[in-house]
Amino acid sequence: MMKAYREGILLNLPANADPLEGCLDYCHTVNSNIELFLRDKTHKMTIDLAEIQTAFPPFWEWMGAEGNLEAALGCFQTKHNAAHFIPATAIDNLLRSVRRLLPQPPIQNTSK
Repeated sequence: MMKAYREGILLNLPANADPLEGCLDYCHTVNSNIELFLRDKTHKMTIDLAEIQTAFPPFWEWMGAEGNLEAALGCFQTKHNAAHFIPATAIDNLLRSVRRLLPQPPIQNTSK
């Protein structure tokens, strides 16, 4: 996804552009597009996924869902791509490690 965004959306991006900045731009763009889509919607609800076990039942009731609520809640316990899961507490360390591995852009000499 990031390669497509970098090469297909962020046209004329310098080759030495910070990859993390491209990722942050992607996140900002996606969030902005979602907010724009939802801005005039009257039937919407914001749910914090970190609190899904307590936030989902009111959503279930609000939308008039039928079925097995406990089974639905159980679906949130399934870890997808678990082999690639990185605990939130490790993100800062991961970013530092990645930055050390990335080639550094050349220093631009601005003096003439």
